[in-house]
Amino acid sequence: MDKVYPYISIIVPFLVIALFTIYPVLYAVRISFYQYILTKPKVHPFIGLKNFQDVITSYYFRTSLLNTAVYTVAAVIGVTVLVWWSLCCSTAR
Repeated sequence: MDKVYPYISIIVPFLVIALFTIYPVLYAVRISFYQYILTKPKVHPFIGLKNFQDVITSYYFRTSLLNTAVYTVAAVIGVTVLVWWSLCCSTAR
């Protein structure tokens, strides 16, 4: 029983993780290949990678990608300057 107890103890958290994280991710990947029409809930035609193509070629995707790049560069520069400034102020004493 001592050798089995750790495995039994791990099964419950693993099932919870699988239920609330792994299953939704796999389900999202699956439905990303289908077109869901809200007015026709029983019709889900397979469209393959068209959803991904629509997203990547969208104006909003390019804009959000540019905004993310600008924010990332600004954050890295800001943190670098602040760390440099704090080091200068702490060694000046």
